[in-house]
Amino acid sequence: MRLPEGVMAPALSQRRTWLVVLAILVPVFLGSLDLTVVSAFLPRLIDDLAIPLDGLGLVAWVLTSYFLFYALSLFVMGRVSDLIGRRPALTICLLLYVAGSGLIVGFEAPADLILQLAGGLNLPIDTTTASVLAIVVARSISAFGAGAVTAIALALVGDLFEPRRRDLPLGIVIVADTVGWLIGAVWGGLIVQVLPWRAIFLINIPLMLIGLGLVLWALHPLKPAKAAARSGGRIDVWGALLLTAALISLNVGLSNLSSGGSGIDFGRLIPPLVIAGGLLVAFAVVERRTREPLLDLRLLRLGKVASATILNLLIGVLLFIPLVSIPLLVNLRGLVELGLAALLSDLRDTTLQNASLEAGLLIAAFTLPVTIAALLGARLLGRFSITLITLGGLGLASVGFGLLAFGLALESQDLPIVAMLGVTGFGIGLTFTPIVSVTLAAVGGHQYGMASALVLATRIIGMMIATSALSAYGTQRVVDLVAAVEQGQIFFELVPTRDYALVFTQTYVNASIQTINEMMLAGLMISVLGLLPGWGLARRSSASG
Repeated sequence: MRLPEGVMAPALSQRRTWLVVLAILVPVFLGSLDLTVVSAFLPRLIDDLAIPLDGLGLVAWVLTSYFLFYALSLFVMGRVSDLIGRRPALTICLLLYVAGSGLIVGFEAPADLILQLAGGLNLPIDTTTASVLAIVVARSISAFGAGAVTAIALALVGDLFEPRRRDLPLGIVIVADTVGWLIGAVWGGLIVQVLPWRAIFLINIPLMLIGLGLVLWALHPLKPAKAAARSGGRIDVWGALLLTAALISLNVGLSNLSSGGSGIDFGRLIPPLVIAGGLLVAFAVVERRTREPLLDLRLLRLGKVASATILNLLIGVLLFIPLVSIPLLVNLRGLVELGLAALLSDLRDTTLQNASLEAGLLIAAFTLPVTIAALLGARLLGRFSITLITLGGLGLASVGFGLLAFGLALESQDLPIVAMLGVTGFGIGLTFTPIVSVTLAAVGGHQYGMASALVLATRIIGMMIATSALSAYGTQRVVDLVAAVEQGQIFFELVPTRDYALVFTQTYVNASIQTINEMMLAGLMISVLGLLPGWGLARRSSASG
């Protein structure tokens, strides 16, 4: 098999090749775990640091910063692995992850440094803000290390397996990545039940070092070919900076869907989105003129790659709709059960803690079918056409979201909810492996890293968009619906929006359920929309399917 420069020439038996795949699963799983583990420790972090309500916007960046730098790393380090080789790139990534996790565990030291710098620049930053900023920076470092691991793992599969034997190992890597971020919240929730929230990251440090040792041991027999970097390869720094700025601006704009009052403040919403659009245009111009771009835009001229990119972006959005909506539904049940007792902090905290466990179990009803279908999709690729698998998966997802949009209610029993979530998750999961397999089949070996990064980054960006947009939209929509019903009350203007749930409980619950149904309806429409790129991917890839 002919390999690109900078990757490793295979000198492995079939058994050793599979050992490489199994070894890489450890860091792939741990890195993706951190994508969603934040939802488990954020309430504890807010309590530990005594963060006020007006500081929650900054706290949200603890989550979104990980998405952002995870996606950025996919592009940058995926390209680096094409230039310097998979083994050195993996080592850099895993050490960055360990360093970032260590900084989170001991965030007080970087927080003190931030305070000193702020004092020297006369910036009004207090201890709480400095602590949150230190954690955001540490999470960003971890994300930059973890992000490219899956892309490099997929590129390794492309290096080591012939196309006809590639689908199963691709599916296994995808499943490890998917399982990680799908169970992250449950994993973190279990840890914080018995240990401080920092233990989540402290535990990951030795596990990731073990993963690094396994990877280096498994890859030891491979002899790296001449690295492209030694013959003039470069990293596209300007492209990376423009892409980072564009994603930050996009996230800021979407988070402004929530105005904090009644209605959407378009004055805050539109400017960041316009800036993001301008930065993306500048990014495209730079990439077209750069000799060795971060993202070779010629890839998108390949119909199947363009279709896979668009479809994966939509899949990323679809994945987060249930992950945002179901915990909200469970918390609403807890609020109704508490009634006036919600004013008692101890009882409220106990009820919401139990609700977190219930939400985790219901989310598992969605995530487990995603995982099973992703593995099954890898096996089905050799027996059925890509058309049937991809469009069939989107069709099932459409059915599932339709059932949730029109059948989900506060009084719904868990069993029907589990069934609806299962159908939805299974449909989404079926699309995973076909998207990756078709993309890698469309490019040459020297672009495996870049192509893998493109596929994974678009899904992560979709998840980031969904996190910012759904959270902000959901909050604003509930406020507007409550205001539409209760604004005739004499004391309505005296009630701050953060107290709507306690003062206008029944109206708040009804508004929240309507918002959840609207989110599921959006999932139905996005699933149907996904049939278009799904059909384009399938038709242009009939030879491979």
